[in-house]
Amino acid sequence: MSALARSFRTGLFHAHEAVMRRGTVRLARRLISDERQPPSAVVAMQRGKLIAILEHARRTCVYYKDGRYRSMEDALAASRDRQAVSAADLLAGVPLLPRAELRSHAREMRWDSGPGRVLIDHTRGSTDERLAYYWDRNRQAWDKAQRIRGHHDLGFAIGDRELHLWPIDPPVDFSGRVRHGLRRLRDFALGELQVDWPGGTKELTRDMAASFWQKVLRSGPSRLSAFPSALSMMIQTDPKGAQACARRTLRTVFLTGEVTHKWQRRLISRSLHARCVESYGVQEAGAIAYECARGRWHVCSESAFVEFVRGGRSARPGELAEVVVTGLESFAMPLIRYCTGDVVRVGELDCDCGSGRPVMPRVLGRTRDFLVTDESEWIEPARTVEALSPILGEGRFQVRQTDVGSIEISVVNDGTTSTGRASRVREALESLMGQRAAVSLRQVDGLERTEFGKCRYVQSDRGLQGLAGAA
Repeated sequence: MSALARSFRTGLFHAHEAVMRRGTVRLARRLISDERQPPSAVVAMQRGKLIAILEHARRTCVYYKDGRYRSMEDALAASRDRQAVSAADLLAGVPLLPRAELRSHAREMRWDSGPGRVLIDHTRGSTDERLAYYWDRNRQAWDKAQRIRGHHDLGFAIGDRELHLWPIDPPVDFSGRVRHGLRRLRDFALGELQVDWPGGTKELTRDMAASFWQKVLRSGPSRLSAFPSALSMMIQTDPKGAQACARRTLRTVFLTGEVTHKWQRRLISRSLHARCVESYGVQEAGAIAYECARGRWHVCSESAFVEFVRGGRSARPGELAEVVVTGLESFAMPLIRYCTGDVVRVGELDCDCGSGRPVMPRVLGRTRDFLVTDESEWIEPARTVEALSPILGEGRFQVRQTDVGSIEISVVNDGTTSTGRASRVREALESLMGQRAAVSLRQVDGLERTEFGKCRYVQSDRGLQGLAGAA
């Protein structure tokens, strides 16, 4: 890359963020400089920010003035009386905020008299259930700054060329087309190429995949961001196109938006000769964690406080738990103890990369991604995928468990037949779940994808309930 071109893009980004009245660059510099502060300093910082967002929510938002949140006022009073009250203790009595509650009361959570423009957006969750949320330039700046810090830790800087394989909302009117065109010009000038990933029932053809790999070759990105299922399908559909991009400019692939299965990480890394790195966030709550060079997920502590909750209590080591997040910089619409629906297995984790920020477990899937046995044992989706992949092929099938426990498997038709495949699948599932289940296989032309292009390899109608508030 030309140093002059990179310097131009860096300067343009600084100017753009200033015009948008976002303090992104200032925040990113601060995050990078504070990266190695001791854990005690991180704990003190989080406590102060948590008190500030709780006080703000009680003072300015109609929703948090409700009687159910009296415990929040009690917690704040306790923090003023006893400076040693921890962040976790401050939140212990505050009600959990399920997704359904946010859907019903988002407008009441908004800070109406806040400075600047309050923006409304919609999530693109794996369930395709659109959810409106509010945010502002401050939240945008923090999300961007956290991303810059996460990429900086892996050797990238503002101005490095990047390609995004994302679903792009098509403009619906003239003004939308104008904004879309202006964004494309901005992204081009900043060295970022957005490639639309087809969602829903739109078939991914070989020509589409070949066109994508040609764009990768022409744009010469040093990093690529994508859903793992989307990029894996691009590679599987046109492996020669992917190989043509290997050992070129691309150094790192950032995977986000879904759980990354081992086979996907292996396929992407091997095909593109690039390092794979994961990041984790929730659109309505913001950036939550980035993977470091050692492979650990470090929490974005300056803007997110993360808990692992099961049955209304902090989960114990070894237990499955739901990720519950409180946005420390979400002043436009405070989210206090928001239940993300994402599941981890709690464990004692540390990292020697030098960061003082806490480490969180990798997300295993959403609550509906776990098969559930008759004895209520939750089977991690990765275990299901790894048990069936040797029989059905990697990324070639989808498993759905009905509410009565029967299992339906859709397998991509590759023109071949396998004698005894159904019985081998039943044996694998019986070994996995410790019980017999009614299993049916059907051949399909392609796997189902959500409206925004995500592919869920395991789904269960038995896993509808969340873990955080479950009894």
